[in-house]
Amino acid sequence: MSRPPAQPRPRRRKRLFWRIYRYGILTLVAVAASATAIFMLLGHQPPWLGVPERTAARLAETCGPLPNDIPRLQAKLEDYHALLQADVAVYTADGTLLASSSGSFQRMSRVDLNELVVHRRRHRAHGVEFALPLHPGAAAGQSAYLIMRWGHKGGGWRLALTLATVMLILGLVSYPLARSVARPLEQLTRMARKLGAGNLGARTGIRRRDEVGLLAATIDEMAARLNHRIRADKELLANVSHELRTPLARIRVALELCAEEDIALEEVQRHLSGIEGDIEELDRLVQDVLTTARLDLSEGKTLAPRPESIDLAALIERATERFTQHHPDRTLRVEVDSLPDLQADPVLLHRVLDNLLDNAVLHSEADGNVEVAARQEEHGVMVEVRDRGVGVEENELPHLFEPFFRAQQSRERNQGGTGLGLTLCKRIIEAHGGSLGARLRAGGGMVFWFRLPLEAEAA
Repeated sequence: MSRPPAQPRPRRRKRLFWRIYRYGILTLVAVAASATAIFMLLGHQPPWLGVPERTAARLAETCGPLPNDIPRLQAKLEDYHALLQADVAVYTADGTLLASSSGSFQRMSRVDLNELVVHRRRHRAHGVEFALPLHPGAAAGQSAYLIMRWGHKGGGWRLALTLATVMLILGLVSYPLARSVARPLEQLTRMARKLGAGNLGARTGIRRRDEVGLLAATIDEMAARLNHRIRADKELLANVSHELRTPLARIRVALELCAEEDIALEEVQRHLSGIEGDIEELDRLVQDVLTTARLDLSEGKTLAPRPESIDLAALIERATERFTQHHPDRTLRVEVDSLPDLQADPVLLHRVLDNLLDNAVLHSEADGNVEVAARQEEHGVMVEVRDRGVGVEENELPHLFEPFFRAQQSRERNQGGTGLGLTLCKRIIEAHGGSLGARLRAGGGMVFWFRLPLEAEAA
């Protein structure tokens, strides 16, 4: 005995949650990198670039080209320091420190001062430094220079720490967001796998009011319909098997009786006549099942009714002629108005009329009359088949068109056909874009009606 081939081990798929979460983190990193790049670019062209010029001009107006009032100059520099959050100092042309707002300034060499004055700005390890003449037109011995320093000691670390904190907070906040998106999809996947494994009772369990909730509700509805359809098919198979068993059993018994040696010829003929009726019943059941299967396939567009232009009045007349031949002891009243031609399958529509007429005979008294009425309406044609039979209970009306359903009165009277006739009629009419129904008739009996559109519609 050969062993089945080993199934390949399924690869672990990348979970959608982690993909969503990873994309969110990458977005945050891109935003942080962009902000850092912008900050670095603005570091070469800071928004306070014009502040040193304005400060030097203001200080020159107040203290003159070479300030002599050092205490007043010192006070001014301290004011500027408090206002601008910058270290400020004034130097002479030879590098002598006149006054400063902090103790970070020391005497500068003439070379360093001249270099700073020429370049006006230079970057230091922890900030930027500006040098501007207080009075550009003053003589060399009377000139003074304003030195300003903006420091950002630890600014890089603070920026990195700030960005890291922001990313951490956003990452924590994004986690439940990504989870809320991925979890319903995981539930849908689990439900689909259970459904594919044969668990027709599996449901998503998702109750939301967004697009995901709508998708889950649609899938649950699809699963419910699939469950109902499969259950109906199983019941149909079981009922067909049951209906086939009864006439086959009668045929077998009749054949066994006919095989006996001492049976009379008249008795053999009687059994053969019964076998003929059983065969007709089997043939009718098989035809109903095949037609029902054909209409079921038409929903997938494999087969469909073959519509053509028909004269409904003539079709009803042929159905009444058949009725008279098969039921000569019954009275059939026909009320047919002037009817337009319809697009319908004449074979299937004829079968609907025959089934409804036979059903009216089957469920009415021997002397009961049957009526057929047809009239044109605004958007279609209405056909009614009426009888004065035993009728059904009010609560049984919705079940009349279910496969193999028999009303309580029919069971008590041991009446009923194959149990597929009304179901078949409903499917035929709906395949033509129409509708079929039943109602209780005043005074007793039933009215079965169907409405067909004037133009053929897709089922």
